Amino acid sequence: MKIFNVQNIRLADQYTIQNEPVSSVNLMERAALSCADWISANCKHHTKFAIFCGNGNNGGDALAIARMLYLKGFDVDVFINKAHVNFSEDALVNYKRIKDISGISVKDFDETEKYNFEKTIIIDALFGTGLSRKPEGIFKKLIEILNSKSSIKISVDIPSGMFADQINDEKSTIFKADYTLTFQFWKKAFLHPETGKFTGKVIVLDISLSKEFIENTTTEDFVIDDEIIQNVFKPRQDFAHKGTYGKSVIVG
Repeated sequence: MKIFNVQNIRLADQYTIQNEPVSSVNLMERAALSCADWISANCKHHTKFAIFCGNGNNGGDALAIARMLYLKGFDVDVFINKAHVNFSEDALVNYKRIKDISGISVKDFDETEKYNFEKTIIIDALFGTGLSRKPEGIFKKLIEILNSKSSIKISVDIPSGMFADQINDEKSTIFKADYTLTFQFWKKAFLHPETGKFTGKVIVLDISLSKEFIENTTTEDFVIDDEIIQNVFKPRQDFAHKGTYGKSVIVG
């Protein structure tokens, strides 16, 4: 499986939007549905979710996830930064959609410390792959509070505070997920020991980005997957002689 950097991931989105064609908000809906379906299938014994949304498209994904989980019968509370509500265009669409649902509570980040997280799954969507600087202020404090909770934690696309294409420094504040539901591609940072420890189990969700773009776009980074193994693996006879398939030399 190819690993794309942030720039190529954005280009894959744009190419899909232009050539499928599909609107950007409907591509967001597709990504959110893949998450909501995974969560509902794998978190059946939990009924309550606290979803933390930033202002960008990562937050927009989570706002759509909140709506979908609520419609699947889960209890959902959404947290936003009410003091600085400046949603991206597509995120705003999904914010307006949940505002029309009386059963979803929209809370402020400041309410986090007094919130009862018992039997609650935390969903993190504060920052996406476009993060360019370390979380500071209210976001740094919020991530530290959430990391202190014993709840199951799920990140949407990438743990908040993590850079996708580079290693964070040791003083960075990063959300520590149990699961990361990432879209279409592994991110390079998931494979570094300094940052990979924050992702938990990585689940790559296929959101049907353009196969043509993926095939025609080059990269030097790959993850070994079933397809690669199937192309190189040669089944061996159970009773073959040890020399039948060649010899190995170890230089020490």
